[in-house]
Amino acid sequence: MLAWQISGEWAYDADLWTEVEVTFEADGPDRTRVQLEHRGLDAYGDKAQEMRDMFDGPGAWRATLERFAEAAVA
Repeated sequence: MLAWQISGEWAYDADLWTEVEVTFEADGPDRTRVQLEHRGLDAYGDKAQEMRDMFDGPGAWRATLERFAEAAVA
């Protein structure tokens, strides 16, 4: 688990605290299931829903995991 202290303006914010947890689980003999959960988005206050939508968008965590998957099979 890691602390995510990046504001909605993409700058470090010592007063903001959210958590990112990544877990790995065997999924058959040659596959691994990777799950990423970003918790505590209510810390963004009025921007919480905007940040949820952004993190759930195709260019955010999903794209990061897809890049890791591509590198793993290369």
